[in-house]
Amino acid sequence: MNKLLFLIATLGIFWGSVSQSQIYGLNPIPNDAKTQGQPITVDNVPPIMSQDTLGICFAYSSSTLLTAENCRQLKTDCTHIGADKVFSPIALSQYGKGGDANSAGTRGFSIGGAGANVIQEIAYNVGMAPTADCSSLDKILSKVGGANEATKMQDELWKRLNATYSALHEQAKKCDTCFANIWAAGDSDKNTMNKKEFEDSFVNGLPEDAVEKNKAYLKAFSEDTYGKFLEDLLLPAKCRRLSQSVQFESMNKVQVNFYPDKDKNGKAHGDYNTSIQHIKEVLNDKRLLTVGNLCLDKSVSKNCQNMHELVITGYRKVCNSSGKCYDAIKVANSWGQSWQDQNSDGWLDAKELLDRTSYQDATLTWLSDRR
Repeated sequence: MNKLLFLIATLGIFWGSVSQSQIYGLNPIPNDAKTQGQPITVDNVPPIMSQDTLGICFAYSSSTLLTAENCRQLKTDCTHIGADKVFSPIALSQYGKGGDANSAGTRGFSIGGAGANVIQEIAYNVGMAPTADCSSLDKILSKVGGANEATKMQDELWKRLNATYSALHEQAKKCDTCFANIWAAGDSDKNTMNKKEFEDSFVNGLPEDAVEKNKAYLKAFSEDTYGKFLEDLLLPAKCRRLSQSVQFESMNKVQVNFYPDKDKNGKAHGDYNTSIQHIKEVLNDKRLLTVGNLCLDKSVSKNCQNMHELVITGYRKVCNSSGKCYDAIKVANSWGQSWQDQNSDGWLDAKELLDRTSYQDATLTWLSDRR
């Protein structure tokens, strides 16, 4: 079975947004911890981005891995890379819940998904995606502080947008005149947006011409799903042009790898020591890994409410003041640079973090040279 379809059928868990005030398992390494031996790090990593209050951590981790692979292939400095060379997480989100090459680009914006699906789609089938310069949360959320960190205002904005789509979808789908009249009237309640509020918040690439803009509004609100509605708003047509895209330079040159993988009986047999072994091997190859299936609830369970995905950029062995030594991994987290600064630059207790994955299928994803 095609690995992409295999993941769609069996993965079953999608990573979304996380309440950062109630998280467990991301335990920073103390600043006074002593390093034992030589750290293994990949330093040529794109700048930290923020997913805001949207559940698209999987798209941010995929963007970081794919962009870093381009920098590796082209031998460019990723730490100061421009947004025109970064894969747009908004664009990548459409591949989070999987599909195949024939349906590429038709699934709509996805809240929740798996980075493994995104990476496969770009590496094997599509080979490109719109740039973060063309479509990014920083542009969309510029009037409420950008996407530097999640805020209550931003969370409310997304909730009101969803409610507005729900309130106007049927009118737009069945009666364009009815929709136009309601939209022009400017009526709204505390849960929805009127036209002015909508335009103030979501004008990312919509046509300047008033008639064409109204057609774009009608098309968006007529979409069958909220995901496609969001895609119309957040990923304007101009971003799909080749000139507004990042090419994946390693297409047909790399293999997408997973650990643990399922055996012939459909069972995944992962463990901590093998995970650490893979992490060290991949980092020594100067490549990144994504780590998903992370349950950040107080107790790990099948009904986890706070799932997350990160990028692993480093490994080292550390020892505390009592002489106890343990593994540490460095992560790039899509909660913004402030989170990195406040959490030992992303250096975390490896076992505490990895055990929270329960070592499910495709917990780790990485690229290697195709043999």
